[in-house]
This record gives sequence, structure tokens and C-alpha cells, in this order.
Amino acid sequence: MSDELIIQGLTLEQYALYSAEANLLRQKWEQSEGSLDIRDEMLGILKKYSQNPATCMDEEGNLNYHACGLIAEWHDVINKDAEMMTQYSQISGDYVSKQMFGTAEATAGETVEGVTLEQYAETAAKTQHASEVEAPGIIMNLGYYKDMDHYGRVRDAFTKAMEEDVSLKLATHFGQLFAKYGTAHMEAATQHTIDVVAEAIEEGEDRDALIEEAVREVVKRAAAGDVAGIVDYLKQTFPDDADDNDALDWYLDKACDLLAEAGNRDAARHLLGVRHGLVGEDEDREEWIESELDSLF
Repeated sequence: MSDELIIQGLTLEQYALYSAEANLLRQKWEQSEGSLDIRDEMLGILKKYSQNPATCMDEEGNLNYHACGLIAEWHDVINKDAEMMTQYSQISGDYVSKQMFGTAEATAGETVEGVTLEQYAETAAKTQHASEVEAPGIIMNLGYYKDMDHYGRVRDAFTKAMEEDVSLKLATHFGQLFAKYGTAHMEAATQHTIDVVAEAIEEGEDRDALIEEAVREVVKRAAAGDVAGIVDYLKQTFPDDADDNDALDWYLDKACDLLAEAGNRDAARHLLGVRHGLVGEDEDREEWIESELDSLF
């Protein structure tokens, strides 16, 4: 198991958390256009994780991340292991999301006509692939709604609230709650898309429509912070591209474009971590991700 590997005294989880903390602090420095002195705070982060904190500063007092031994060794290892890269992206992405938006519990209890955001997210997860005939029965059996008109008002109100929330906090928490109830849904979604692709090929439908459905599924997972298994999902959905990293990255690139249009930088960072494992191995991971984020936002 990759989580049993220890480098420089750190597990993969500890390294991912270090990277997430350091990146958030680096973003604060960039937003201040270099006017914010972050050296003491960054040194504190480095000392918390580094086995050799004295090496974190050079003779001129500048931060020296690579000298700490944190980045170089772990960077080389995770860039050669797609599973580790996915785990790394998941852990660091979750940390950043919680720091930026808090936990889903903070808004899970927000209500519309007596229905909480968590209950609505559960409804959405359990009915995503239900037909128009099946959905009403599933919705009413949950016991949260008086009737389908009540459900419609709740759905419209939460949808409008998420659209108007420029901070994306509500949408992010909805995504996290959706994922909580959608574990089984992930497998179902994969099979559903495979079935749709097979049926469409048989009927000669437009491939663009099939790609759009798969890309939107990737976007939804990224917004929920659930990037584990995205590459396998694409490989199963498009078996002809399973051995072509560039082809797989093309789908992820389209998903990143949609996330940029929605202004969801955090979810884009999740996906870029996965993309780097596919096509960016020759470049420093953090530099590559930041460069891609700059081009998207």
C-alpha cells in the first residue's frame, strides 16, 4: 500500500498536507503582489514537516524548499505512480477545499421549506440516473417532501442559491454531500455511461454528445473533491483510449475548461493534479499546476 511508504520520515498523507499548506501560503503571498512577508509562517510549516528544518533557509534568509528534502524525493516517487498521484491530489485538494470553504457540515443544515441541503444532495445523488418514471417514487420514499410540487420548489430554490453564490461555498458543500451519498453512484455512473456509449455507437449517434456526458461526469466528481478513479472511469468509458495518456488528458482538459468557466479554481486544481500524472511528468508538479491554473483563470 502506498500509504505505508515513508520518505524523509513522512507518509504520503503528511507530504500532501505539507504541500497544501505551503501552496495556500504561497497564494497569499502572490495575492499581496510580494508585499506580504511570509518567511516566518512558511518556515513554521516547513519545520512542522521537515526532518531537517535548519536546511529550510539559505545563508541569505531565503526559503529553500528543495533543501528540506521534502519536495525532491516525494516528487520523484509520486510522479512515477498514478495511484499515488491520485491519492496525493485527493488529500491536498480536500485540505485546500476545507480551508477555503470550511466543511460541508457548515451548510448541511441550511433549509428550504423544511428540507436541508444535505437532504437535497442525497435526493440528487439517489435520483441522478433514475428515469422520469422512476424518480418520483425514489424522491417521495425518502420522506423529505410533501409532494412533487414541494420537491420542485426546493430544487429550484437550492439551484438558484448555488448559482447566485459567487464564493462557490454552497456548490462546493453540495458537491461534498452529493459524494457522501453517491459512493455507489460512482460505479453506477461509470456503467451508465458505458451503456450509453455502447447504445449510441449501435445507433450511430453523435460522438460529441457522448463525450459531453463523460466530461460533465468528470467535472461533477472534481467539484465534489472526488478525483480518485477518474482515469479508470475514462478508460472504462473509452476503452480505445485506455493506453493513450494524451487522449485521456484531452477529456480532462475539456473538464478543466468547464471548471474555469464556472470559476471553480479548487476543483480545477484537483483535476490538474491528475493531469500532471498523465502528461506532465517531466515538469515540476507545483510549477506545472500553477502555470496551468494561470492560463485557465
